[in-house]
Amino acid sequence: SPSFTTMLSDANTVLEAMRIVLGASGFQGPVYVMGRSMGRHSAFELAAKEDPAINGVIIESGRPSLGQFTGGLSPQQASELEEAYRAKAASISIPVLVIHGEVDALVPLADAEEMFRSFASTNKKMLTVAGAGHNDLLFKGMDEYFTAIRDFIFG
Repeated sequence: SPSFTTMLSDANTVLEAMRIVLGASGFQGPVYVMGRSMGRHSAFELAAKEDPAINGVIIESGRPSLGQFTGGLSPQQASELEEAYRAKAASISIPVLVIHGEVDALVPLADAEEMFRSFASTNKKMLTVAGAGHNDLLFKGMDEYFTAIRDFIFG
């Protein structure tokens, strides 16, 4: 059943399967990981491993904390888990692109900016889509959204 723990282990399983499929097809190009909103957890998990097969990570509508995933834990457990999670995010040193809506009500822009600043990567960029919230980034800024991704991947 779905859980935070299985989400992270599943990310590693998917990465392994992707290597097999891409290898069998002869693909040798760059590989990027992308996580949107809660998908950032899986993206952080893979990006923090510094796997040479991953060329960069794209985080859309993310934050630097666990949020609701610490519910039900003791304050000490929640604090320790949150600290470890923030350290994992901060350890990411591969290239990073953050895309976030200016008026995101679920994940405030300030949280995304904090996350962006925390990454160890010296090759990081952030796109703030004007007037966009959590779920309408493409609608509000499709051209700049895909231009940022293209420029991030292809330079």
